[in-house]
Amino acid sequence: MSQLKLYGMKAAYDEIITTAVKRQHEPQQIVGDLLNAEIDQVTSWLATEILALSEFLTSYWEEIDDAMFEHLWQTEVDAVPEFTTSKITLICGLLLPIWDRLPADNIRIYRLQTEDGERAIGRLVSQEQRSNVYARLGLDCQIEMSPQEELAAVMDARTTLNLLGGYQLRRSLVMGQPRCELIGASGAALPALKAMGCFTEVIQWKTRVFIPVDGTDVLARVLAEHPVGASVADAAA
Repeated sequence: MSQLKLYGMKAAYDEIITTAVKRQHEPQQIVGDLLNAEIDQVTSWLATEILALSEFLTSYWEEIDDAMFEHLWQTEVDAVPEFTTSKITLICGLLLPIWDRLPADNIRIYRLQTEDGERAIGRLVSQEQRSNVYARLGLDCQIEMSPQEELAAVMDARTTLNLLGGYQLRRSLVMGQPRCELIGASGAALPALKAMGCFTEVIQWKTRVFIPVDGTDVLARVLAEHPVGASVADAAA
């Protein structure tokens, strides 16, 4: 296992380990699957694509010299910040009894050490996943996130957020365009939601409710009435 070079293979690793846990694969099969994934990754790097010169002449590609390429490349490199800061949540302790309640998109075990020497080991949960995880664990916790963070969690991280009152926020694809959809709204609630700025469309004979993807003010009004989270009773149900 220590000889596997799994750099850049996070998605393949997570998929193989998730399948192995669900189907209770033997260690030999897991190692074999990881080796096959590594071979596929390496051979994909060796792939080549040949384009005719005429295709470049009719495309948006422009020929530049080495000095210009180096300048443009360095300009993009300099625009990248040297460090970034993000908030994370690490769930530690006895994880096996609650393993199925944790997010399935990243099942790696992380070991962390702080600057003052404190160590922790556990499963990583992103900020936008916390409310759903807490609800599955039966914890009555309110997660403080701005409407911008909520919208980014739904549209960028593709996280489905549970709202009080039985609603859900999720990213949906409608006519090839991503939308922020509010799930669970009854017919009686439509006038109030429209007054907040939501809009509806009838798709396949079903009325669906959407929040404008650039309407953080609309989302703020919806969240004021239906905050993110779930009560213990909702989670138990």
